[in-house]
Amino acid sequence: MFLFDINRQLFDGIFFKFRHVHFMKNVQSFLEDELKEAETKGSKCALKKINVKSVNQIRWTKTAKEVIPCAIKLLAENKNDGFLWSVLGTLYDNADQSTDANFCFKQAARLTGKITPFIKQWNYLGPFVIGKTEFDGDPVEAYGGIYNVSKYREHKNQKFYSEFSLGGEITWQVYNQRQPKDVMKIAPTVNWNELINTLSSMGITEWQGWVVGEFSLNDDRQNVALQCLGHHTIYVDGIPVTGDVYHRNQFFFGLQLNRGLHTIYVRLRGKVGANLMCSLQVKQVPFEVLNPHYLPDIVDGHVFGKHIAIPVANYHFSKWIKISKIKLVDQSHGNDITFELLNQVNIAPGQILPVNIVFRIVRDIAM
Repeated sequence: MFLFDINRQLFDGIFFKFRHVHFMKNVQSFLEDELKEAETKGSKCALKKINVKSVNQIRWTKTAKEVIPCAIKLLAENKNDGFLWSVLGTLYDNADQSTDANFCFKQAARLTGKITPFIKQWNYLGPFVIGKTEFDGDPVEAYGGIYNVSKYREHKNQKFYSEFSLGGEITWQVYNQRQPKDVMKIAPTVNWNELINTLSSMGITEWQGWVVGEFSLNDDRQNVALQCLGHHTIYVDGIPVTGDVYHRNQFFFGLQLNRGLHTIYVRLRGKVGANLMCSLQVKQVPFEVLNPHYLPDIVDGHVFGKHIAIPVANYHFSKWIKISKIKLVDQSHGNDITFELLNQVNIAPGQILPVNIVFRIVRDIAM
């Protein structure tokens, strides 16, 4: 039996190595064939130095066919980078080469799953001065707005004007996230003490800015739930997303996205510094019954009254949830009880609504 286990383990190890080598050969041949095909059609990589930064510089501003040869060469040196496979897949989709795109997204899903676990690189632009919330606009609107400005965020010569900077100019800064639950500390390099002493006001420490990041989705028509704690203005590819200035950890906003790369734009408002933590999930079920943290009527397992409110979240991007009935499926101990809805509930897409429930003891109903 011991010998059999050793042989089985040896066989499994050999099989895994064979499968891995076979996969690598398929990937290598795919990249080589695609590069030859692109160059045959007249598309050659014009970059002198190929790395993630240089490829980003051109893929945000050039056509897909111009970028594909460079993306292939970059991927050839980083075959186990799932995000780069999504980059190439998105380029193929934009070039109407769906078969090649399918292969790329398949490899990306194998390496990273349906969605990027978290955004590894954030680009920050700020700080800009700030006024009243109702009068604030995009501080880079004069340059074409954040959607245009962010296309050049990897370029060194991109400079903007801000009264906070010692020289009057600011540039894009990079913040790298290492773990999904990491809180990014955005700390502008400003001499706040000097400003406070000069103006005799703490109000000068308030500022605004933008932070931009990309994530990849490797399957079509996915229900994606997004949460960015503490920020009121958020966009995904231009779609406005409900913000959360109160740091309510359990609340997400749902939207439907297709496979490819997607960009999150978060407008920051801070005082001296600012925190950023965004979470991404693919929701298989488009709704969720949340655990209520506000139940003052429950004390040590006892309820004083007959009413309770349970928050329900609708993560679907377009469909309403209609709750017309509720049923108790399990009860661990105590008198038999039954639940009833006080009224029918309709929950809009993206909405979180408390469902009001009344419960009664079965014995009382019989009487």
